Amino acid sequence: MSVSENETSTIGLLRSFYRLRSFLATLTFREILSRYRGSLLGLLWSLITPLAMITTYTLVFVYFFKNSWSPERPEPGYFVVMLFCGLLVFNFFSEVISKSPTLILSNPSYVKRISFPLQLLSAVEIGASLFQVLISLLILFPGIFLMTGRIPATALYLPLVFLPLIIFTLGLSLFIASVGVFLRDLGHGVGVILNVLFFLTPIIYSAQRVPEHLQWFLWLNPIACAVLQTRRVCVYGFTPDMVVWTGQMIGSLLLLGLVSAWYTRISKRFADVI
Repeated sequence: MSVSENETSTIGLLRSFYRLRSFLATLTFREILSRYRGSLLGLLWSLITPLAMITTYTLVFVYFFKNSWSPERPEPGYFVVMLFCGLLVFNFFSEVISKSPTLILSNPSYVKRISFPLQLLSAVEIGASLFQVLISLLILFPGIFLMTGRIPATALYLPLVFLPLIIFTLGLSLFIASVGVFLRDLGHGVGVILNVLFFLTPIIYSAQRVPEHLQWFLWLNPIACAVLQTRRVCVYGFTPDMVVWTGQMIGSLLLLGLVSAWYTRISKRFADVI
């Protein structure tokens, strides 16, 4: 079941995931269940958690700070919907990346098994986090309907919008996981960067509030691109900006290709360190 050395390219890595899709699905299902095993409410926590988060942000930013999304849309409900679109994207990315530094270190038994494809560990985390995204959509779509009276048909583009983000997150997770084997305090740095990235991404504010001379920075931020594209298809009812989407895909695939080659070389040293 290993990922062979001739599969170090992007296509080769993705092909290996497809070849091991049944095994990957089994591991992902086990990961989802393990997160809630032994808890009283079980999978209901996957609904309670985003509801609690959106309630907290709404109280703080709408009712305490009196924020509105824009002068044209001052309704609290509209702020909540736009905020939730941003949190949907960022939480997916953050959940995977925050666990990446210890992903290999916390599974030493897999490192000793030559036949086990360690690359699957990042893919499993992505699969489990996508499950949370699906649960969150059960909250987001009714909210959009209540605010706008409809759920745009363009919301069907959401999987397409997420595709570059998934590939980017996979590549970054593989890189961080491999470096985390040798740099044990990497997790602290990743946590700080994620906190900074949250405020540099238009999640709790509109992209229009960013000064015009800094707007270009949003398009260099893959998370910001995914947030804006998600709002575009789910709330505004527009099709994805394919120029932005194409740039995201090219960048994400290049990153995954470089990391795949790096990962294959560096993974040979994991057993000596763990």
